Amino acid sequence: MTDIEAIVVVAGIEGPDVRADIAVMMTQIGNLQSAVNGLLYVAPQILTLTASGSDPRIVEVGSSVSSVALAWTLSKTVTSQLISGASSATVPPGTTTYTATGPYTTDRTWTLTVDDGTAYPGHSDSDSVQLLFQSRRYWGALADETVDDADILDMPFSELATAFGPKAITYNCTGGRYPYYVFPADWGTPANVTVNGLAFSDFSNTTQSFINASGSEALYRVLRFNNLLFGAAVPVVWQ
Repeated sequence: MTDIEAIVVVAGIEGPDVRADIAVMMTQIGNLQSAVNGLLYVAPQILTLTASGSDPRIVEVGSSVSSVALAWTLSKTVTSQLISGASSATVPPGTTTYTATGPYTTDRTWTLTVDDGTAYPGHSDSDSVQLLFQSRRYWGALADETVDDADILDMPFSELATAFGPKAITYNCTGGRYPYYVFPADWGTPANVTVNGLAFSDFSNTTQSFINASGSEALYRVLRFNNLLFGAAVPVVWQ
């Protein structure tokens, strides 16, 4: 018996019509309560999701990653958590970490899906994080007219990337040096090169096999100015 029905009985007000009205009233109250709950409902959100501390995690082609530590933060408590993708697992509610065991040598993606167990719109949320393998591009000003693997690996600057440019580089050519720019051959060749803002095309474009620091072999493009340049700050744009 509900509180309202109890009040009716105590008051001595009974009868089929009264009870029918009470049933309708209780339904309306339930609908109203549900509507209020819906207005006050806050959907769960994945605030952060990282792979071993970054989003995405990027490593050099040729590397072997033994494991990837996924970690996340949520906006509220949830009742279920599922990791899918490169590896799949159900993670207990309240846990906000998961270690995916490799080894991994190619790109991988993990998707986290959380749910708070309600039926309200937006009761679940998903986000993904990646482990990416990228090649490295190298640059610097050298006195040598040719370079081998050791010379390329020893260049003063390098970074992981997915294309050769556009790339603005300031070369230190003090004492007379050749500006170099070295990257995977399948990235193509710069079509517009400038030095001090002026169009420039007096550079050699060769390819050679190269083994990176992680042991991966690929054909690399070696761009070198044909003449020695001088100056501590020579601005070059490759694009």
